[in-house]
Amino acid sequence: MNQFLLLCVSAVAISSVHAFSSGAPEGVCADMTPKHPQTVPQDSESPYKIVLKKKSVAPGGSISVVISSPPGLSFKGFFVQARVGDKPVGQFTKSPSSKFYKVINCLGGSQNAATHIDAKAKSRVTLTWVAPEDLNESVNFVATVAKDGGEYWVGQQSEPVTVA
Repeated sequence: MNQFLLLCVSAVAISSVHAFSSGAPEGVCADMTPKHPQTVPQDSESPYKIVLKKKSVAPGGSISVVISSPPGLSFKGFFVQARVGDKPVGQFTKSPSSKFYKVINCLGGSQNAATHIDAKAKSRVTLTWVAPEDLNESVNFVATVAKDGGEYWVGQQSEPVTVA
């Protein structure tokens, strides 16, 4: 009986870890919080950075967004959206050579979030975001970055980007 219970618990634990190692599910779109068992977000300042290649972009234009770690530190997971207030806007694009992330649909949008595709250690990920054709205001990139399954920072914001 004990072996059966151990087998069941192990199967649940492995499936939970496997589910998040391939990226955040759509269920995290609103609050951006991983649903890792028995964990809470860090309340310290995130060591990770969201770096933007430009401070402004035209409607329909694209911008590179870089999530990076300081020397000697890496991260295993991330989830990022461009937002106006709490609403995700724009689309992330993915070229065939983009091997670190995938795009997902959030809150009725299309390709408006990006997340990791595996739990390998990363020190830098560059994403491409396209502004909506009809947007004429500032957006912030908001990210959750996970050092590992138990240590993560939620809601980290970039400097604003003007879409005009």
